[in-house]
Amino acid sequence: MASILNVDQIKNAAGTSALTIDSSGVVTPSAGFANSATATFSSNSNTILLTSNGIPSWANEITLSFRGVSWTANSNNLLFRAYVGGNVVTTNYVYTSHYNTTNSITVSDRTAGNDGGFSFYGWNAASNEMNGTVTFNHVQNYTYIVNGFSTTHTAGDYLNRFSGTITLSGPISGIDMTNGSNFDAGTARVIWR
Repeated sequence: MASILNVDQIKNAAGTSALTIDSSGVVTPSAGFANSATATFSSNSNTILLTSNGIPSWANEITLSFRGVSWTANSNNLLFRAYVGGNVVTTNYVYTSHYNTTNSITVSDRTAGNDGGFSFYGWNAASNEMNGTVTFNHVQNYTYIVNGFSTTHTAGDYLNRFSGTITLSGPISGIDMTNGSNFDAGTARVIWR
C-alpha cells in the first residue's frame, strides 16, 4: 500500500514556515540556499575578508578558492584564518607545509601553531600570484582538518601544499586571507556544505 503526503509547507518547531513546496515540486527553504561568499582585494588592505560571521554552524566542509592573489612586499606569507562568532582566530594553526618541483621537496614543520594562520610557508615573494584551494573539514566538536593546494603563474613547475588541524572554541563562522603587506590583486570565494 502506497502512502501519499500532500503538503505545501513544512513548519519548524516554533510553528513558522521552514520549507515551502510549490505545485511543480520546487522546494524553497525560508532561509534560502545561500552557501557562499566572495571577495576581491582592496589595494589599501592587507586582508581579503570573505565573511566573518556568515558561515552557519552546521557547515561540515568549508572550501576557499582563490585566484591571482598577490601582495606588494616580500617576506610576507599569505595566511588563511578562521573566525569563530565573528572574531578572527590567531592561534593553534598546527600544520606542515611543503612545496615540490620535479627535482626536490622542501618541507616546513609549522606544528608549533604560532604562525597566526595556515600558510604555504616560504612562498612569500611579492612576485607570487597564488591560485588554489583551502578546505576545512569538520571532524568532531570544534576540530577541523585543513588541506591547502596552490600554484603560482610565476613558478609553473612548483606545487605548494599544506595539511594540518585546528581546534577552536566554537564552529567556524568566517574565513579570511591576510598578509603583512597590502594586496595588489586577487579574488576569492568560499563555499560551505
